[in-house]
Amino acid sequence: MRWLIPVLLAFTFLPFILLGKFSGSEFYTDVSHYADGVGNRTVQQVLQKQWHTDVVSNINIGFSDQSHWFYFELPDGLLQLNEPVIVEIDFPTIDYLSLYLIDQNDRVVERYHTGAALPFNTRPIWSENFVFALRADAHANRVLPHSIKL
Repeated sequence: MRWLIPVLLAFTFLPFILLGKFSGSEFYTDVSHYADGVGNRTVQQVLQKQWHTDVVSNINIGFSDQSHWFYFELPDGLLQLNEPVIVEIDFPTIDYLSLYLIDQNDRVVERYHTGAALPFNTRPIWSENFVFALRADAHANRVLPHSIKL
């Protein structure tokens, strides 16, 4: 795994900054946010919602009991290596975190459910932060993190 995508967070769950450290390349992406006041929406329902895109450094939702969804697409340059893409969420106090890899037909290709309130062995990669190795490709390049209780 030559690629590391740290998702750096300031105070909460965002901003996401995607970085590739191979051959001096760096990748960044826009992040969209949707606050789910109801808290029980499915992945397919959320994908149909109006997403709000912020400048990476401007997203700050504070600590919240609300359900928050985030959306970003992996840069094409990362997908051409046919290697797992590492996504790190650097906010270890999220109580419940789900992360979904979505394909072009809005189907969930990979899903993870973890969080600070769950046993440590629910983390796919053992780390203080939440780290995921995604098998993304040109047909499945959309990432949808969902958090409850930041």
